[in-house]
Amino acid sequence: MKKNRGATIGIGVAFGFIAFSITVFFVPPRHALILGGFTTLIYILVFSLIADRNAQKYDNTDDSIEGDILQKDTANYYSGKLIANGLLYLTADRLIFVSHEKKPAYREEILLSQIKRATFGKVFRHIHGLKLFMADSTVKGFVLKDIETFLENINKVLTPSSFEED
Repeated sequence: MKKNRGATIGIGVAFGFIAFSITVFFVPPRHALILGGFTTLIYILVFSLIADRNAQKYDNTDDSIEGDILQKDTANYYSGKLIANGLLYLTADRLIFVSHEKKPAYREEILLSQIKRATFGKVFRHIHGLKLFMADSTVKGFVLKDIETFLENINKVLTPSSFEED
């Protein structure tokens, strides 16, 4: 809730005012004011708990890679179909995907040396994202917010010979 505290409080006050405005026609004003205040508090409490719980999903779910993370972003992982939603980490020598929805968490490590080519392209039907052509002829895709930076950082690591077409 830290990021959206003001918005949550503002919307909660607005809902409280709407509840007051509607109920003032049916009950005495004092009761309507209490109901409006109660509505405000309940809205703020419920939505702050939901926001906090959603924010926890995007925390670092794997402490073993904390030290050498170059970049981190939320991502959808596709390899023929949607595998999972989670976090994509870029380190100096690998990409690590950790889902935050499945129990136990799905984790896949992709060594940058296994990537033949990295481009921006269609990863699943009409969805575009980071497309990785692997040395074993498989294609993996990630849909994420900061595709350009990930692509730039991956291509910095790949050797110029890895861009040659077969």
